[in-house]
Amino acid sequence: MYVVDSTDRDFNRLQQCRYELYKLLNYQELADIPFMIIFNKTDLANAMNNEEIQEYFNLTIGLQQIVTATTHKVLAVRTSSISNKCAQEIIRHLKNIVIG
Repeated sequence: MYVVDSTDRDFNRLQQCRYELYKLLNYQELADIPFMIIFNKTDLANAMNNEEIQEYFNLTIGLQQIVTATTHKVLAVRTSSISNKCAQEIIRHLKNIVIG
């Protein structure tokens, strides 16, 4: 799991966040390991929308396959711990990873 504060719009931190994410996705030791990227705090007015996530992180919301130096199934979700938005989807995805 990789959590992103969707309200943090500082360009340098966004660049660092993206860099660290793709560094993880390129590690050979993590090849074929599923990733879940959680964009939290989406209940706040200044949270990144889907288009901004696509622009900054080159990700779409939902399940996708990312190919870098390795290949991963990636689930990107927008969520809010206040409203429990997407909590069921996250739990279902984790269950599928653990149980199969």
